Amino acid sequence: MGRNEPCPCGSGRKYKKCCIGNHGPQRALLNVDECLRAAAEHVQAGRLLDADQVLEQILIFRPDNPDALHLSGHVADRLGRPGALPRINRAISSSPLNPAYHNTLGIALGQSSRAEEAIASFREALALKPLYPHAMRNLALQLTSVGAFDEADDYYRQLLTITPNSVDLYVNLAQLRQLQGRIDEASQQYEQALSIESGHAGAHGGRIINALYQASNTYGDLLRIAKLFGEPHEQALAAHRYSHTNILDPDKRLKIGYVSADFRRHSVAYFIEPILACHNKCEFEVYAYSTGSTRDDFTKRFEKLVNHWIAVGAMNDAALAERIRADGIDILVDLSGHSAGNRLLVFARKPAPVQISWIGFLATTGLKSMDYRITDFLADPLGCEDALYTEKLIRLPRTCLCYRPPAAAPPVAPPPAGLNGYVTFGSFNSPSKYDPTVIKLWAEILTAVPNSRLQLKGRGLGQGQLRSMMLQRFTDEGVDANRLVLQSQESDEALHLSRYNEIDIGLDPFPYNGITTTCEALWMGVPVIALRGDRHSSRMGASLVLNVGLPECVTESTDEYRTVAIVLANDLPHLAELRSGMRARMRKSALMDEVGVTREVEAAFREVWWVGCQN
Repeated sequence: MGRNEPCPCGSGRKYKKCCIGNHGPQRALLNVDECLRAAAEHVQAGRLLDADQVLEQILIFRPDNPDALHLSGHVADRLGRPGALPRINRAISSSPLNPAYHNTLGIALGQSSRAEEAIASFREALALKPLYPHAMRNLALQLTSVGAFDEADDYYRQLLTITPNSVDLYVNLAQLRQLQGRIDEASQQYEQALSIESGHAGAHGGRIINALYQASNTYGDLLRIAKLFGEPHEQALAAHRYSHTNILDPDKRLKIGYVSADFRRHSVAYFIEPILACHNKCEFEVYAYSTGSTRDDFTKRFEKLVNHWIAVGAMNDAALAERIRADGIDILVDLSGHSAGNRLLVFARKPAPVQISWIGFLATTGLKSMDYRITDFLADPLGCEDALYTEKLIRLPRTCLCYRPPAAAPPVAPPPAGLNGYVTFGSFNSPSKYDPTVIKLWAEILTAVPNSRLQLKGRGLGQGQLRSMMLQRFTDEGVDANRLVLQSQESDEALHLSRYNEIDIGLDPFPYNGITTTCEALWMGVPVIALRGDRHSSRMGASLVLNVGLPECVTESTDEYRTVAIVLANDLPHLAELRSGMRARMRKSALMDEVGVTREVEAAFREVWWVGCQN
């Protein structure tokens, strides 16, 4: 940077009179403080690249300044760049009693999937500054991530007395209630958040997801709730919608952009990786817009599978929309819906002429600017509720999902009933999916199959109030607690998958079916009983099970579901036969036909592009 150019800190002075600070030690110190304040303002406004430029210049002349190291590490972490942790640790070494430094270290450790270390850092921040709201909230979030729900709950309750009008706090508390299976209470928290800030996108999105767990909601209810998000936000952003200059050639090489915060170890990864790996790069130029900041082994693989990898977590919605438009994307694909880290307000600006929702969400987004939604004929039968989506449905001919099993999966073991002397049913879904109707039905199955057990595994389920609540719900239905095996989620993937060798028959919850858990169970040889429901989220189980050739496990009523479970439990030779041949079934199915499903997706892309060229 030239000495006579404007200083990047935004002070308006020439660089030689600002950040270089060549007018004596006191003047230099004053300028560093001013530039640090400017960098902090850039961070607060989301201008991370501007902040990074200022901080790098400060560190040239003041390499050991702890505030500059701390803020630079924070910016590097949010930009997804290496070097964040060493800089924050250097700041702590210089000023170990600064609680903000320990809080920032905890955030960076959490982004690196080092949860226990992150928790320790937040605790250190609170030891230095009790009732420090930022550290309390971050600690509660991290405790939630590891299933320590009771302690997270305590911190949220304290925070409500400190910041009673915080919308984000009510959203966080609603998410915790959802994970605890306290769905009605989660609804109340989302409503409280929206009463404070009616346009809060996160509260709207959380309320939509929460509604999927409630059997009382019809598909019409889901559409109405989704439109409460879509209509006002699209109206507010109407002036920011783009016109497009893409060449409307139906045969050209199409630019496909995928937007996701989950290009990492996440459920979405198991379904999008095979598509990215098999895309015909001669026909499609593939862009991945990674909106998250977590980078792991999955992320490194994804970077190599696409033509263009763009880390955009530091960009606000307007900047990301402009980047997508400037890249000339023809078809933009959302992989999140309303799930965590989504950028639906980018899609509301319509930065690409064709926009599609897929994989990460099981209902309508509520956005008219989302042109299409990818599904299949089993999850959304032809003509069934098409009018209850804001998107037009693209029905793939066989399945809307393609599953790549984890490499860490252990071998399939024989049915455990042979050794145990009793049948074990199981479900490894989130407790949020265990509707009272589901618990009642599963209790009836346990009652009808003498000595049988039910093994449930999910985040936080093996401890505290959630465990007690789940045991109570089953005992209220007449099931003795010693017939239940409740386990918390394990971070080790191989260990998690090995738990499927402890169950004989999988039970799919409803109205919100399992997807990744169902695929995992099938890959581990466990047949899964599914109830075909009245909406996409309650028909995905049937779609998956039918695709692997198990029509006997797809049921149309709770009575049939119960009967199938009892019949299977009393036919151990058939269970053993199913188990030993399940992986072969899956390999032959559309669910694992990576090239075939990718070609079907590409054909759908080409078709909707052709339609767009005609209009």
